[in-house]
Amino acid sequence: MGLRGHVGFMESGGDGQEVVVAASIKGTVKGEAFVWKVYSTPLPPYSKCIPQNYGHEILDLSGRHGLLASDTVVGVGTLDLWHLLERPLVLKSPTTLRVVCSTLSPTTPLLTFTATFLSHQLSGQLTFRQLEVDGRSVTGVRSSLFLPSSSPQQQDTPISPHDDPQTSLHQHHPTTSSLLLRNSTKKLKIKHIKDPSDLSLLQHPVSLTWRLFNRRGESEEDMKRQEQSGCNSLEQFPGWLLHESLHPVPVTTSTHVNLHYHLETLPYLHKVMGSGPVWVVVYAGQVVVGCSQLLHPQPRRASAIFTPINPSKVSGQIEVYQVSPLDPTKLSINLTLPARDAVAFGIDSRATEGSSCRGLSGRFYEPSAVDLDLTPAPQMGTKDLYPAGDLSGKFGTLAGLRHATATLLDPTIKLFGSYSVIGRGVAIYDNSWHVVACADIQQDKSRQDNNRLHSKAAQSRTIIHHHANNRIRQKREESQQQEQEVVHG
Repeated sequence: MGLRGHVGFMESGGDGQEVVVAASIKGTVKGEAFVWKVYSTPLPPYSKCIPQNYGHEILDLSGRHGLLASDTVVGVGTLDLWHLLERPLVLKSPTTLRVVCSTLSPTTPLLTFTATFLSHQLSGQLTFRQLEVDGRSVTGVRSSLFLPSSSPQQQDTPISPHDDPQTSLHQHHPTTSSLLLRNSTKKLKIKHIKDPSDLSLLQHPVSLTWRLFNRRGESEEDMKRQEQSGCNSLEQFPGWLLHESLHPVPVTTSTHVNLHYHLETLPYLHKVMGSGPVWVVVYAGQVVVGCSQLLHPQPRRASAIFTPINPSKVSGQIEVYQVSPLDPTKLSINLTLPARDAVAFGIDSRATEGSSCRGLSGRFYEPSAVDLDLTPAPQMGTKDLYPAGDLSGKFGTLAGLRHATATLLDPTIKLFGSYSVIGRGVAIYDNSWHVVACADIQQDKSRQDNNRLHSKAAQSRTIIHHHANNRIRQKREESQQQEQEVVHG
């Protein structure tokens, strides 16, 4: 049986800003308590709760405050909560030997920005998760980068960064950057790899760094040329420097990439992007190995709509909405079940192939190889113990209901990437596991197209405004030059 409940970290509001931890955990055995520690690295989707995935220990709360009981409130002293942003809290039971991971997420929404690298020089992604609170920004940076290797002896060789200086969490202030240049017009002369054979410039081992540049007034055509040219035009003038990373980024020469995570103090990215495209440039020393435009993923919405053949059949819809690839998915369920014969429901691993439902596999979608023999009864375990598509297992069955209406959050369902459920079928079963109704999850593109149009319009206004300012500045300089000519004449 899995654990259910929550562990909340809250500032007491007093002068010392002491942090109070309130735990309410269900599913424990009598007298069970937990070693509780915070680790360095957020767990990727569908990954196991093992040390290889959650990184090194950065805060041992059990060493300071004893084991965590299932229902308790304990003060843990002064703690900068923002240094815990999206890091995993790991509970380990000396009694049952089970280990459970959970992400420390803020109650304030996070904004997600991504830079994707896909070239002969560098592959992978940098993801920025930014929180704005109390007039400052805190940004968690996730990196998963690798260098294509032509040398067999270099395969699977990790290149580690320097030790993370953020291991001391009992602080009053977040890490600040002495390299942050807001609205800077500093120009940098950088080297660039012209040919894949020049990868020999990257001496092994190497640690990578990155910088953010704002390229104001750049049109969509210019951005396409940047990507097609492989950063060649960034050599002479990459843009206005916004930020230089404080921490080296680990990189491997293999596609087996471990996620790295650290905190940076960045400018408000959505505001900076409003004045023009922002580029992430990655360096080995002063050599450019990759660049990517920073993007803010648009939310995705999809629906499975049940259209009844006759009034006795299931009608309604299940809507699925996800803000970004790293946010939990919201499920909005609104079903009418006239026959009251529906019991289990969930997302199948295949599409329906029409109203006959013959395309269904009869198995709930499961990308993380959950052991079905160990799946708890409905609503008796944490969501990670069920197949991702098993909605009745995670949230309860439809047994005896004429109407089913609910709004739910599920971190195991994705609308982005290779694990997306878009295009898969939703099936509703009776007590004998016969299909009562089915419908495919189809993406709602109309709202996304509207969002994209608004984004392009805002960007066009920025570019027009920039070009207009340039024209005004040019006219002013021409006028001043003419006046000088008149005076000297």
